[in-house]
Amino acid sequence: MLNFATNSPKGCGGVGGAPGESVWVKTGATATEPQPVLQSNGQFLMNIDKGNQSVGGKDATVVGTVENSSTDCQQPVYETKMLANAGPFTVRTDAAGRLWFLLGTDSGFEGTTSLYYRQFRAALTELPQ
Repeated sequence: MLNFATNSPKGCGGVGGAPGESVWVKTGATATEPQPVLQSNGQFLMNIDKGNQSVGGKDATVVGTVENSSTDCQQPVYETKMLANAGPFTVRTDAAGRLWFLLGTDSGFEGTTSLYYRQFRAALTELPQ
């Protein structure tokens, strides 16, 4: 479960996509420590599979977008929003039993997004081998 404050109104246009509906929130976990990897084109990508924009990957799933209930594109206001995974997310730890939790956004919007993360909660259950 994720609780955060967002000032991205719904139904607004933006460069590359909407400031609310084109910013996807992802959560997940991986046994690999997330690190930036410099590509030959000078851009950085992550060394884990978070997917791309509206699509999740092996290590992260899309839980929603950042728009709030406001439709005032000129005077955005912060609102608290809560998102949760639709179902369980299964991950295997490394040999020492460690894993990394992932929480972030993957954006098509090419402007500034400001979020205030208030709470992130995960429940772990050991599965039979």
